[in-house]
Order: sequence, then structure tokens, then C-alpha cells
Amino acid sequence: MHERESKAGRAGRAGLSVFITGGSRGLGLEIARVHARRGDRVALLARRRDVLEAAARTLDADAGRVAIFAVDVRDEAAVREAVAAFARQAGPIDRVYANAGVIESAPASAPFDRGVFEINFYGVVNVVEGWLATAPPAAATIAIISSFSAFRGLPHVPAYGSSKAAVALYAESLRGRLRAAGLHVTTLFLGYLDSELTSSRKRSFLVTPCAQAARVVVGAADRGVSRAAYPPLVRAMVFAMRCLPDAIYDRLVARRYRNAAS
Repeated sequence: MHERESKAGRAGRAGLSVFITGGSRGLGLEIARVHARRGDRVALLARRRDVLEAAARTLDADAGRVAIFAVDVRDEAAVREAVAAFARQAGPIDRVYANAGVIESAPASAPFDRGVFEINFYGVVNVVEGWLATAPPAAATIAIISSFSAFRGLPHVPAYGSSKAAVALYAESLRGRLRAAGLHVTTLFLGYLDSELTSSRKRSFLVTPCAQAARVVVGAADRGVSRAAYPPLVRAMVFAMRCLPDAIYDRLVARRYRNAAS
């Protein structure tokens, strides 16, 4: 590990090296925008090079301060090489946002979507393990994006919900594993965002703009907190749902999603 720096010192200065999966659009791109405005070096990883190139052009960053990697997060070897390549270019990676994710598009009656689970869970594992292999500096942070869907099962998104629950437990395990090395793990539990994942959902007060959520995510990672949940209203609603007895909860969700399952 490199010489230890205080958490506040690293979080508050510009010039961080930041690696973002799912960085070509939505929340990932807005996180990149926050860091680019600070003058940090940013790497964006996503599957499509053309979309990545277009995303990079939208960032307010000096030439050479944005790197792109067209990689599928399920490809462990390719993810590891992308992280290592950025570390060679930009120096030790101070911040990773494990953000790449997808959600079911099929009806609730469809078989379990293994691809959704693999992207959402193994995509996180691959980037974390790749980052750790580069010997990140002490006080560096991995920010892992989970969801309020991790807390109670929803009939229409079983792969999404279970993958986000697995991600949250993995992040909790990582905290204990990395604490002695001076590395921080921040788990973000987010509600519906105004992104492609929720493009079919009607606009409502429950949907948060990605730019707004990105500021919350970056702020939580800056502080090195172990968990953060946003927005507060959805957090309160989820807490209330968690307190419901199973029999009542099961009836509620069955009634809510009976049309989707038919």
C-alpha cells in the first residue's frame, strides 16, 4: 500500500483517479460528471464503445483525463485488464464506483433472468477484485450501488432484487476484509432513478434525477460512510414495508403485480 493519507484529505482534494462501471449513461455518467468538474481523472467502462465515446465528449474534462474501456462487466479477465490499464495510465486508483446494472424487461411470469444476476453481481465482484489486484492506496474507497429492492422480494424483478441483495451482503463482507488495509467500502441503497432502467415507469415523485442521486453517491463516498440510502422518502417506505408481517406483505405485492404475472 502507498503512504496512508487521511480520509478527509483524500476526499477533499482534486486529482483523484476514479473508475466507474456502467459509466456511459445514467447514474454512472453523472458520477463521472461530478468528478470531471473537480479535475479528477476518470475511467468509464461499459459495453459499447460508440456510446462511451459520446459520453466522454459530454464531460467537462481536459484532454487525456477521461479514459474509456469497452468491456462487458461479466468478462472477468477483460475487466481486470481494464482496471490495471487505467492504473498504469493514471496511477493508483483512489475511487471505484461499481455501478453497472440491468433490470428485467420480461413479464413477471418469465423464467429467472440469469443474465441480470450475472451483470449486477459478478460485474461488481470482477471490478472489485481487479481493483484490489492493483494495490490501491490506503484510504481509497469502493462505492457499490445496491437498491432498495434488496430488502424485500418483488414478483416482477426476482433477478434484480436478489442480485442487489447479494451485492449488499458482498459489500458488507468486504468492509471487514479491507478494514485493516485502510480501504473503505460504501454501499448505496437507491430508489428509482430517471434512467433507462426505469424508462417504462410513469413519472412520479418516487423517481429521482440521476444528477441529483450522483451528488449523493459521490458525497457518501467522499465521507467514507459504510452505508447510505436515498431518497429519504423511499427509505422510510421501505422500512415500513420491512416491518410488515409476511402474510400482509405477500397479499399486497400479489395484488399489486397480479396483472404483470398474468
